[in-house]
Amino acid sequence: MKQMRLRTSIVIPARNAEATLAEQLEAIVRDAPDCEVIVVDSLSTDGTASVALGFADRFRSFNVVRPERAGAASARNAGVDAAVLSEFILFFDADDVVRPGCVDALLEGLSTADVAFGYADPSLINAASVIRRHGGVPQPPQLQSSSFWKVMSAVVGVHRRAFLEVGGFDPRYDGIGNEDGELFFRMQLRGHSVRFCPRALVDYRLRDGWSAMGRQAFRNGQGVGLMYADHGRSASASGVHAPRIGRALMWSAARSIRLLRRSDEERGEWIRATARLLGFFVGRFVDHKRHLADSRANP
Repeated sequence: MKQMRLRTSIVIPARNAEATLAEQLEAIVRDAPDCEVIVVDSLSTDGTASVALGFADRFRSFNVVRPERAGAASARNAGVDAAVLSEFILFFDADDVVRPGCVDALLEGLSTADVAFGYADPSLINAASVIRRHGGVPQPPQLQSSSFWKVMSAVVGVHRRAFLEVGGFDPRYDGIGNEDGELFFRMQLRGHSVRFCPRALVDYRLRDGWSAMGRQAFRNGQGVGLMYADHGRSASASGVHAPRIGRALMWSAARSIRLLRRSDEERGEWIRATARLLGFFVGRFVDHKRHLADSRANP
């Protein structure tokens, strides 16, 4: 694996991640100091860049880049653009923590597939109350019935050539969500192979607080709505399903009664589902129409 690590760049998008970035970089130092690391400071207003630069002499190669626009899609694309000499790209998030062996597990997967991804496990890094609000610990990824994998960018690796072949992350998803689901679905549509690596693990940090959880669910719903506008019904093959509008509205209205008396699990389920539904409407009908108008105005 050492030879593969020397041809690997780790890209970490970071926006106002001063509080968590150091823990992630320490974990990567222990796991793969011979990889190149690129932290993309996505227009942060805190000390994210300073924290990152404190690790500059602890990796074989280290770089901090600042893209022209904020957003996870543009940040990851900027990181890949900076990794001009690497054959393999690994993506991690600034608020998670890589577990030992994660990097090598992903690289082992990339020896036989174009995309390799692992499991983002929230069970160790979050308080039990936060996990309950998010509906408990999710099961490890499963292959969808349509033979598509649902891939998260929190712990994933790609061949740089395959990433560039499909055009990378779509910057229209900046500021919303599901940019990773859309990219890796698009890659699978183009015939690129995907492998799940169960030994590639990260400690995944959940949003703490009702409002933060609701904002994340709304943005994810936006991204799913835009993905359905882009790909039509074929998007359901990705494992990200559009809500059944009538049933979802009735369920949300019924559950809103006596909401404050419900358990954390029930309240969290209602907030996530309702926010995703509203976000889906915005992404499917508002964001899509806005992007169409922009493309016509700037052909």
